[in-house]
Amino acid sequence: MWFAVLALVVLPLLVLVYFELGALHRRRLLKEFNGPTPIPVLGNAHRIGKNPAEILATFFEWWHDYGKDNFLFWTGYSSHIVVTNPKQLEYILNSQQLIQKSTIYTLLHPWLGFGLLTSHGIKWHKHRKMITPSFHFNILQDFHEVMNENSSKFVEQLKKASAGDSIIDFQEHANYLTLDVICDTAMGVPINAMEQRDSSIVQAFRDMCYNINMRAFHPFKRSNRVFSLTPEFPAYQRTLKTLQDFTYDIIEKRVEALQNGSSQQEQDPSLPRKKMAFLDTLLSSTIDGRPLTRQEIYEEVSTFMFEGHDTTTSGVSFAGYLLSRHPDVQLKLYQEQCEIMGDDMNRNASFQEISQMKYLDMFIKEVQRVYPSVPFIGRYCDKDYNISKQVLVI
Repeated sequence: MWFAVLALVVLPLLVLVYFELGALHRRRLLKEFNGPTPIPVLGNAHRIGKNPAEILATFFEWWHDYGKDNFLFWTGYSSHIVVTNPKQLEYILNSQQLIQKSTIYTLLHPWLGFGLLTSHGIKWHKHRKMITPSFHFNILQDFHEVMNENSSKFVEQLKKASAGDSIIDFQEHANYLTLDVICDTAMGVPINAMEQRDSSIVQAFRDMCYNINMRAFHPFKRSNRVFSLTPEFPAYQRTLKTLQDFTYDIIEKRVEALQNGSSQQEQDPSLPRKKMAFLDTLLSSTIDGRPLTRQEIYEEVSTFMFEGHDTTTSGVSFAGYLLSRHPDVQLKLYQEQCEIMGDDMNRNASFQEISQMKYLDMFIKEVQRVYPSVPFIGRYCDKDYNISKQVLVI
């Protein structure tokens, strides 16, 4: 009895001492970095916040208080260095070695696997080299009509939604627009998200993005084991299966269609060339002389479905916000459209006409500078790195 009670008291203390000694050693190694003082077990997790707005406010406070180049904070016994100095960021982003993603990216593994966003090392280098040609100018030009068609639908939906006096959620509309565009360009399949918002696949995309964000802001739910015990887990599993089944089904159908299309093209070379979706490019690509496996194709397609619609939604939303705040810029953009489009402002712009929209191009780049679509990126240090007389420690 007493032995059991003693064990229940002593064992947790020994575990706590073990982690505290390890953290003490790391704090000595990281002494060059300033930051809020951590407390045992929690670190600084109790101060960070529970939603994006609170977290951003906390980071701005720490940035102001502890250094405008970088600062250090702890979640439990894990150390995190936030780097904001442009020179230090340049070093990190240009590094060919510092490419291993931070642990928070593991939240994406069940859905995205190990695609370009989540992989590292040799696989990342080989897949990046393979994928880069997919964004050649001519391939992007093939999807000009797809983007025009969906943009026209987007404008019409905004007109209907804003016809009354009610406030509309611009970001929600932008989300369905980008989902339609990315599905058509990445997979060659229209899902009509703007018109069929309640379809199972559209809801699955929305629910999965919500789950990832929710887990990112709840440290305990980042653990797969803990998350599997929560009430949200069964719905998450159903959502994941919906997305996986949808993507694998499209891959198989695309393989069959390409095989049939190749046969028809061989029989009649005069047939027009069909536009190459990102999926088609992957199906015809090789790594080390072999074709990609279905799993590798799934990972890259899913990655670009997620990255392409989520980040672009943010970019379009920020652009709309800044337009509303700067009517003088809005007027200049309108004048440029009038000069290029002439008398018929309702027609779709050609690819060549879009390339003439220099002020629009500058506006989009400024939006990205002021409000980046992705506020944070994470890297895991697998060895010591020197950045401006300071050392990022493993």
